[in-house]
Amino acid sequence: MLNKDNLYPLYIQVKRKIIEEINNGSYTDGSRLPSETELCDKYEVSRITIRRSLQDLVDSGYLVRKQGKGTFVKTGKIERSLIAADGYSEYMKKVGEKPERKIIKETLKPCSSLIAKRLSVPKGSDILELGRIMYFKGVPFGYEISSYPVNLFSDLETEINDQMSMHELFEKKIWHDYKKEATRLSMYY
Repeated sequence: MLNKDNLYPLYIQVKRKIIEEINNGSYTDGSRLPSETELCDKYEVSRITIRRSLQDLVDSGYLVRKQGKGTFVKTGKIERSLIAADGYSEYMKKVGEKPERKIIKETLKPCSSLIAKRLSVPKGSDILELGRIMYFKGVPFGYEISSYPVNLFSDLETEINDQMSMHELFEKKIWHDYKKEATRLSMYY
C-alpha cells in the first residue's frame, strides 16, 4: 500500500491516502475515521506515524478530534496563515490537493500611488494586474488580485496561465535573470 522507498515520509503518504479517501467519498462529511489501531493495520505503519498524519489533517482543517469519541471528517473548510511565505499552489500541494486557478482579469496599466508605494516603483509605472479565482476541491473559495511591476520581469504577461504558480514562475525568472547577469559580469573578469 505505502512505498517505504518513496521520497515522501510515511506520515505524508498516509495523510495523502486519507485525503484521497475523503475526496472520493470513502469518508464523508461528519463520518468517523477508523481507530488509530485500525489505521495502523490498514496502512501497516506505527501508531506514531498515524498520530502525526491525523494531527496534520486536523491542523489543515480536514479532520476534527472529539475527546472520547474519535476523529471525524470536517470538509468544506480550509485554513491557511495569511502571513505564510508559501503561495496558494505550495499550500495546496502541502495538503495533498491539486492547485486549481482561473485567470479572470489580466490587465497592463499604470499603477496608482498606493500600489506604487507598496511595490516601491514610481507612480504611473506599468504593472500587470492579475485577477484569479482559486479553487479548493473544484469549488471557488477565493479571489486574488495581484499587481506585478513589468519592468522587473521581462515578458511576464506571456508566461502566465491558469496552470502556472506565480511563486514558481518568479523563482524561475529570478534564477534565469541571475544566471544571465552572472554570465555578463564574468565577461569583465
